[in-house]
Amino acid sequence: MTHYTQEVDPSQIQDMTEHPYYKRLQKDIRKRAELQKVAVKNQESQEQVQLMVVSKEDEIDRNKKLKDKTKIKTDDSTACDLLSFDIEDDVRLSTMDWGRSFLDEDNLDTVDIARLTHEENNEERREVTQQKDRKKSKKKIVEMFIKNIAHRIDFKNRIPELKELFRYNIVQSKSHNYYLSKFSEFKVGVVGQVLSWIGVPISELKEIRNESLNEAFKENIVAVAENVYHTELALLIHGKTRKSRRMLRVYSEEMRHLIQQMDNLGRCGYWSKVKMLEMRFEQSQKIKDEFIKEKLDLEYEIDYRTQEVVL
Repeated sequence: MTHYTQEVDPSQIQDMTEHPYYKRLQKDIRKRAELQKVAVKNQESQEQVQLMVVSKEDEIDRNKKLKDKTKIKTDDSTACDLLSFDIEDDVRLSTMDWGRSFLDEDNLDTVDIARLTHEENNEERREVTQQKDRKKSKKKIVEMFIKNIAHRIDFKNRIPELKELFRYNIVQSKSHNYYLSKFSEFKVGVVGQVLSWIGVPISELKEIRNESLNEAFKENIVAVAENVYHTELALLIHGKTRKSRRMLRVYSEEMRHLIQQMDNLGRCGYWSKVKMLEMRFEQSQKIKDEFIKEKLDLEYEIDYRTQEVVL
């Protein structure tokens, strides 16, 4: 069989490509190809969105099942399990902003925004429900913890003890020892706060403070008087001998502490030289009176025994 071939003129091919119909045909083919690519791209984006939504729903279902499995019983025997119960963090996840940013980046106007909004509203409702369930679980755990392990402290039954502790620490806060005074000031603040919290009025606390300071002032005067008494008695009996030096050093150190305490009480310079001389004179007179009394007692005892011998 014989085939006849005819050569095509190149000029005719050029005329064909430049023909308006041929150009319009090529333009339509390119446009269809571009539309097909956009459609494929949109379909892939929709599939990705659906996969993300489905994966999120699966994760919520798994968490719900896990929560149902680990539901807490209110029996006392499960108190230890309550302490080891794993509480989820309050994390709120939403795909609404993700979906919108995804659409903005890829300029995909064909995705159904209404469907995504509806699904995300449902998801938000689920998250709110989960948050309420978590709060209820936490409340149950706290109640069981308090019931089985915690100890109720009732300070109202200990108000007299706390007041006495408050008064004692106020006195100690004026001590000559720096560290003891600062620690006592801290305890005064703590105990005072507890008393105020359980209903003791501030006016009563101020009254207790003033009474404590007045008692500390009186005790300081009594302690100084005793110190001066023992000092004068040691000097009178032993003199300034080696035996009395040790006692005098102790009395002198004690006197220095008492003077410092009086300064801390807010009465700086109370124990002046004149005041100390008056105290020494008073205690010396007291020692003299005690010696006279002792002398009279001894004379009475001698007379009594002499009469017994005569009889």
